[in-house]
Amino acid sequence: MFQEVLLRRRSEILPYVNYFMNYTAYNYYYNWSLNADLILELAVMDYPFEYWSYHDGDLIEIPDTSESAETLFDHFYQVVTLDYLSDNYIDYFEPSVYQSMTELGAVAYDTDHIKDLLTIVDLDGSVNYNYEILAPQDVEMIYNPDVLTDLQNWLRSDGNNIVYLYGELDPITSTAIDLSAGATNALKLIQAGEDHYIGIENFDEADQVYNALSNWMGFEIEPLVKPAGISNGERPMFKLLE
Repeated sequence: MFQEVLLRRRSEILPYVNYFMNYTAYNYYYNWSLNADLILELAVMDYPFEYWSYHDGDLIEIPDTSESAETLFDHFYQVVTLDYLSDNYIDYFEPSVYQSMTELGAVAYDTDHIKDLLTIVDLDGSVNYNYEILAPQDVEMIYNPDVLTDLQNWLRSDGNNIVYLYGELDPITSTAIDLSAGATNALKLIQAGEDHYIGIENFDEADQVYNALSNWMGFEIEPLVKPAGISNGERPMFKLLE
């Protein structure tokens, strides 16, 4: 419903997107080749993945669809990193996107509920629109599934001295490695109620991690304490000028 309302109230939300683009262009020298309409649609498609990755599944954070455009955008902006659709970030992540398109695969989106509200993105014209528009242009990209299969097989049979840490709510955890029992000394932990932001200190079984690292390294590894006042990076709000 939140995705839908952003698109249904597009004319109210777009001024905030434009404001963000102008603000970052002036203050951070961002360049924007994609227009605000396309950026909105791409970011709306990405919203559920980003939300479940970084917001602990606390649905109370999501504003009611009747709220003001400013309130809707403030939440949207806190969840989806619009910066990544700037030319600067697209250039920076090009190698990663290329690897996703040719070897690792990429996140796909459930769009059936919003496809009639998308006016620019052509869901039928591309395998993974969000990734292809960010990939190097005029470069042949052929996906080779054997690379990831080879990597997974090696990790299961020979990947020693590796710790795999996952948050239960993180969408990425759905692709967590399936370790073969006893084949390696690798350690895999999934912490209930945590998302992609999880660190070793958040695990109930953190001692297992430090003990494993100490055994492998040959000296004692002591836990790091997260400094007080360090947050997960809440972003400043934008208010349109009257």
